Amino acid sequence: CYILYFVWIPLKLAQFHEYWSAALFPVIGCLVIHITSIIIPLWQLRRDSIRQANVNTLPDADEFDRMLSNPVMFARFCRHCAQEFSAENTRFVEDYQLLKFMAMESFKNLCEECEEAPEISMGLDCTLYYNNTSETSMIGPTTLPSSPTIYNIPPPSVSISQAIADFLPETFKEIKGESNGQTTSIEVPERLRSAYFSFYSTFIKTEGMLEANLPAYVTSHLREQVEAGEYTLDMFELAKKEILNLLLFSTFPKFLDQIEERHSPLSSRRSMQKDKTESKGSDTMFVVNI
Repeated sequence: CYILYFVWIPLKLAQFHEYWSAALFPVIGCLVIHITSIIIPLWQLRRDSIRQANVNTLPDADEFDRMLSNPVMFARFCRHCAQEFSAENTRFVEDYQLLKFMAMESFKNLCEECEEAPEISMGLDCTLYYNNTSETSMIGPTTLPSSPTIYNIPPPSVSISQAIADFLPETFKEIKGESNGQTTSIEVPERLRSAYFSFYSTFIKTEGMLEANLPAYVTSHLREQVEAGEYTLDMFELAKKEILNLLLFSTFPKFLDQIEERHSPLSSRRSMQKDKTESKGSDTMFVVNI
């Protein structure tokens, strides 16, 4: 109404622009009071409610890690990402885990006592691939001599260098000493360079087959490393963190909402009503046929 008042006065009073009416002062005062007492508090209330809603809907990082460590839930999450047209992110995680496994196997072979090296086992709660237990329906590793051994691999949150350090601590200390104590500068074994380059060409390189949505500074830094031939164990760590953040804050909340909708009492009630309706329809058809 205050805006209409300021529009109506100039139209009705031709000489309005020639003098300043004293009646405008109360109007301006009322306008200021209205803004400070009503508009600003409402805006602050809405801002606080939106901020609180965002805080309440933040995904749980621990729950996200448990999902990545559970093969069944991770498979469902991969299907959900495919429906959301973001399958390249979960493929990134899967191939990163494969790189980690290959690196652990490679450094295991570098160990002097390779035959006595322990199996890769990081515990049941923090593994991506399980052995057969009572808590999972996954098929256990086969005992055929021609098939490869399936190990428990550390979760994606664990870097490749850290996984090797936990698996072969003595060998890793020697390699770390040769690299001046910097884990990020440990070179990739020659046999793994092609695998690292294939990973880069698939997910990092521009117009790659499954190019991930990564910041420009990450892709440019990796491109410089690849062009210079500087392949290090943790060269993809920054890209991995970006991908995990995308999955955690963008895709994972929708995945949780989908699970809650499927297991909510309302959805189960609807499914029961649907089954009853279909059963009634089938009974009716049966009577008509008789």
